[in-house]
Amino acid sequence: MRNQLFAGGIQDTADASDAAGANDVAEANDAARTVGRLRETFATGRTRSLVWRRRQLNALHALLTEQTPALTEALRRDLGKSPVETLTSEVRLVTNEIDHTLRHLHRWLRPQRVPVPAALLPARARTVREPLGVVLIISPWNYPVQLSLAPLVGALAAGNCAVLKPSELAPATSAELARLLPRYLDQDAVTVVEGRARSPDYSRIINDRHFERLTALLGHGRVVTGGGHDRAARYIAPTVLADVEPDAPVMAEEIFGPLLPILRMPDLDTALTFINAHDKPLALYAFTTDRRTRRRLLTETSSGAVGFGLPNAHLTVPGLPFGGVGESGLGRYHGRHSVETFSNAKAVLDKPLFPDTVRAVYPPFTTAKERLIRRFM
Repeated sequence: MRNQLFAGGIQDTADASDAAGANDVAEANDAARTVGRLRETFATGRTRSLVWRRRQLNALHALLTEQTPALTEALRRDLGKSPVETLTSEVRLVTNEIDHTLRHLHRWLRPQRVPVPAALLPARARTVREPLGVVLIISPWNYPVQLSLAPLVGALAAGNCAVLKPSELAPATSAELARLLPRYLDQDAVTVVEGRARSPDYSRIINDRHFERLTALLGHGRVVTGGGHDRAARYIAPTVLADVEPDAPVMAEEIFGPLLPILRMPDLDTALTFINAHDKPLALYAFTTDRRTRRRLLTETSSGAVGFGLPNAHLTVPGLPFGGVGESGLGRYHGRHSVETFSNAKAVLDKPLFPDTVRAVYPPFTTAKERLIRRFM
């Protein structure tokens, strides 16, 4: 048998494979037990209570308010975020979401009356919001607090149990969420499962790979401003790239870094053709005062959101849905849209047994019944 060298010494290849297989089985069993425990909680019905939902949302608000310093330090360690950026783009955005949800939740959960055809009168129809059950929230690393907890607001508001999986690429933040959420929220209804975030060497290698990937993209355009970088600190200055070719590597993937490539288009028609020839974006931002240009961008392209004059700001409006379309994402959340995403609109029709008005259209069909059917249906 062949031996292989790995961190910590030499181990037989067969032994390593067996150990990895055993770990996979153990993790699968742990996941099944976790989901099973949350399903048992959901089956008790306690998460459906409006009181429970409000209590969890208030507790999450308290976590964000009381633990801002701990989250700020974690985000500094993971991403080098400043305290002000952490407050505005992570903490406050979620607390505002909670405040907005608490103000309107009772109204959002009311059954919605729906008109019924004349043939079914005196029946009544309505939709009733019911929670989905146990939901899984997997968050990315670029906004690891906001993109973990804003969806959780919707999941809790809709009356669900939740498994939260923060990104292992932001290990300090993931560890803080795993430490803090059980202290504030119902441990039988919300749990945090961390990724494999646990080895400091693993996350360090991943971050280095992203650094190398981004610096390699700097060579696919002319640096107008920025371009400086420090490998030891994994820092890349905000960079604008001009003279970028449409098929350049920097245009072939999500950048997830401080690089802004600029492509020059001869006219609006060419720009629209270019946009529509690629995957639908999460958001499209336009800086123009021309009404015709704005109208065409709005009606002739498809994206998760459109922002005129200001990028990324739609995230701060609780009443606007946040999400993608096609390859840029499925589903919507924020405010009422979170409740709609994390719940099922159950259709309910309630018709009295007497009088049986529908009997008039039961077979066998007579000429008189046919006239009724054509008139009312």
